[in-house]
Amino acid sequence: MPLLKPPVYEDVPVKSPLMFLIGPIQGAPDWQNPTSQWFLRRMPEVYVASPRSEMWKPDLSEEEHKRLFEQQAHWEHMYIQEALLRMVSRSHADGLIVAWCPKEEAHDPKRAYGQTTRFELGTILGWIDGRKGRNPFNDPCADHWPDGPIFIGADPEFTGRRYLEYTMAAQGRGLF
Repeated sequence: MPLLKPPVYEDVPVKSPLMFLIGPIQGAPDWQNPTSQWFLRRMPEVYVASPRSEMWKPDLSEEEHKRLFEQQAHWEHMYIQEALLRMVSRSHADGLIVAWCPKEEAHDPKRAYGQTTRFELGTILGWIDGRKGRNPFNDPCADHWPDGPIFIGADPEFTGRRYLEYTMAAQGRGLF
């Protein structure tokens, strides 16, 4: 089955499982591509949505950067929502979130490492924990998240790992 990457949108058949990979891209090693390939070799029926894209180039104009950012954010929200909706509307096997938080490889002083990842995980874990609030992915089922299949791992040297461990333990989940 295919590897889905922005900016390309592809319909995932209703009966096919969808896995979304969450984790830092900027300043991080490329963990998404080897992870995608690992899952696709072992689970050929799954669609893997990986946000790591080849569309980002160092010489983009400010206008191009803004346009690509909006495309990327929309793509990520759509596939995260789809994976989460599959958790709720059918069996747990149909939607899956896999998150990995690697050690920072290249520091950018203008950006907090893993900032998008931390926001996405906080939002998703808040839903799963039964908290209500603003719903940035526009999910109509946000109040009904099961303890569905979400797997979060972090390198021992990932800044903030201790907080992730605490939060996961508070929900009765482990951190890998």
